[in-house]
Amino acid sequence: MSPQNQKAGCGCVNFLILLAILGIGYGWLASNEYLTPFSLSRQARETLSPIFTAPISAVSDEVIPPFPLPTNVSSGTVINLEGSTRLVSINQELKTAFQQRFLGTTVNSNTQGSEIGIQQLLANKIDIAAVSRPLTLTEKAQGLKQIPITQDKIVVIVHVNNPFRRGLTQTQVREIFTGKITHWSAFKGDNQPIKIINRPPLSETYQVFQEIALKGEKFGNNAQSNSLNQDSTPAILQTLGKEGISYASYAQVKNQLTVRIVPIDGLIPEATDYPYQHSLFYVYREPIQPQVKAFLGYVMSPPGQQVIESAKTKVSQTQTALFPLKKAPIAETPWRKKAIRGIYLSRYQITNNASEETIRERVRYYHSQGINTIIHGVWGNGCTMYKSEVMQKTLGYQSCPNQFQDQWLNWLIDEAHKQGMEVHAYFEKGIKIDQNSPIFNLAIQRKWLVPGLDKTYSGIDHYVLDVEVPEIAQFFTNILVEFVQKYPQIDAVQWDDYLGYHAELPGQVDRTANLSKFVQQMTTAMKKANPSVSFDICHHNPYWAKRYFAADWANWNIDRVFIQAYAESNFKEELKYAQSYAGIAITDQQLHHLKELISNNRINGILIFPLSGQPEKTASEVHKFD
Repeated sequence: MSPQNQKAGCGCVNFLILLAILGIGYGWLASNEYLTPFSLSRQARETLSPIFTAPISAVSDEVIPPFPLPTNVSSGTVINLEGSTRLVSINQELKTAFQQRFLGTTVNSNTQGSEIGIQQLLANKIDIAAVSRPLTLTEKAQGLKQIPITQDKIVVIVHVNNPFRRGLTQTQVREIFTGKITHWSAFKGDNQPIKIINRPPLSETYQVFQEIALKGEKFGNNAQSNSLNQDSTPAILQTLGKEGISYASYAQVKNQLTVRIVPIDGLIPEATDYPYQHSLFYVYREPIQPQVKAFLGYVMSPPGQQVIESAKTKVSQTQTALFPLKKAPIAETPWRKKAIRGIYLSRYQITNNASEETIRERVRYYHSQGINTIIHGVWGNGCTMYKSEVMQKTLGYQSCPNQFQDQWLNWLIDEAHKQGMEVHAYFEKGIKIDQNSPIFNLAIQRKWLVPGLDKTYSGIDHYVLDVEVPEIAQFFTNILVEFVQKYPQIDAVQWDDYLGYHAELPGQVDRTANLSKFVQQMTTAMKKANPSVSFDICHHNPYWAKRYFAADWANWNIDRVFIQAYAESNFKEELKYAQSYAGIAITDQQLHHLKELISNNRINGILIFPLSGQPEKTASEVHKFD
């Protein structure tokens, strides 16, 4: 929960100065035609990659001259295109539309590759080269100019029957395709080899993926690699199998039933900051010829851009006709485009004294309401919701008082994964307890509590387990390690703002550094025990978290951050931060914000906490926005 007081202002002047400096530097980079991703060192490319992968409407490496939509084009005009196979459908659709709009004109289109296109353009054999990479400095010096006409996205794919149901980080993708990660067991799967289904080296998709995903590193060449002789997406889909992984243009696979597109860094391809995207270009010679100016004027106009978008949609129907199309357009709704659509289930809400069938049925219900992530309480008020050997050894209790069946969490995880959902283990209340905790008296006896009451929230008196006490720090570390080993299929663990000390505790002691040290110790041990589990937090923005909770989470080396925006008084402020992280968390009393959040492309995930204690009703209310 959020504190009710407003965030104090800080450093506004310095912040504005910093923005001005960054803006000047950004403007210089964006306008300098001699800087392209292919002309920089690998280190520089990685540093500047957010600029070079931005949408074409936002950033270009040079100023695009105006090309007005022509009112008429002389009959007999001929325009010759040559270039990338990646633009074959776009070229064909533009050819047809241009010839229909300007009768008597002829557009000849061929696709022998970007390099052939550039060579023929320099030899004055064609008018326009269609290319899938930026021009080099040498090519620009020879009088060539490039115009980005659209964005292309490359996705990582696995077979729909592959047991792997998680996303990957950019680092993990690079390590898989360079041969550093070779088995699915690295992601809590079976100890089966990862079979990389690759394209031939001459493939432009191969070359672009190597550049933007592998950062220029070479593809791995081992027993798990299978390089096809033809640059064919249908052939890749046929070869994938349950252990395979590959990559393709998003347009070619987005409507396929046979594959699953793997989120990257929690982002799906529709996200504006999806990492594997780049521009496709039309290139011409200077001085520009009238027929070229006319054609480019049409291409860059609203009618031309509509043709391009239509062509990209048709790619999936023409190049992957061997496979059935998805029949469920529901997956394309703005709500379902969010990478994470989660609901919190507190410790006793659906699993206490519940049968296997009841648990599985409730998971399927949440799936039917458009939820793809269940954040379920597994810890709270100083004890676990499962039988814990660490609890028994340290505290003399196996778990919190409950009527859970031994396999409750295994059933929950199994059914969620069958539905293509994730389960995140919620360490509710974190390091805080109240007088009802079964370990309260023991904590007092052993001097485990920070002196004084934590009054973060009015009406609730909490006591903080002091992680500066070595025994307590080791206890929490052991609990977390035990959990990810006991439930190796769990997708993530999540802690909230109860992982912190309230600033108004007696003595005003700065515990920031020690809390950071504790979290780093805990996460390091967890990753060593099960590296595939994501360590997440749902906390306040970095300023508030550090100022009011000693929680300097920006330096905790955690995997994902969801910004908690439970208080209406500071909702807009928290929303600004949420756009830069994995998502935002709201309560069921804030569903009036849901439409705004769903339509915001910069919000990648939405978590909902049912304060009412009625998660099923909350899910049905959310479903109305689907």
